Amino acid sequence: MGIAAGIVLLFLIGLLMQAWLVRTLVSWGERIVFKIPLIKTVYGSVRDLMGFVVRGHDQAMNQVVAITLGEPKITLIGFVTREDLTGFPEAMGGEGKIAVYLPMSYQLGGYTVVVPRSAVQPLDISLEEATRFILTGGVASGSSSSAGAFKGNKKT
Repeated sequence: MGIAAGIVLLFLIGLLMQAWLVRTLVSWGERIVFKIPLIKTVYGSVRDLMGFVVRGHDQAMNQVVAITLGEPKITLIGFVTREDLTGFPEAMGGEGKIAVYLPMSYQLGGYTVVVPRSAVQPLDISLEEATRFILTGGVASGSSSSAGAFKGNKKT
């Protein structure tokens, strides 16, 4: 019953957020929150992150890519967040560079790196699959069996 009540409550909140009056009240409340020094930073970051995730497929973070670094070759999985760095300082962006977000396992943190477009390799997996793989440190995956997934070099 608790799960059903939670689903109904979320549905009702979603309906309320479509009403002009409720959106106006929420906007007014956000303006107040954005005047509080430390709270505005945390709230703004969480709000942007949630908006980023919700937009998902139609906006940013719609391409899963791999970046290979150094010797031995280390591959990092990330998401393209920006393909046009116009307006940023020349040392940061420039022609042919893109921004890639590299999330860390089990955290909301990560790194945003600016790399040449030629340094990334698109991966043919869904955003959800890649996110599950990254956030669980590779423990959870879309495959049905994880046993024997990594065979690696065996020492004899």
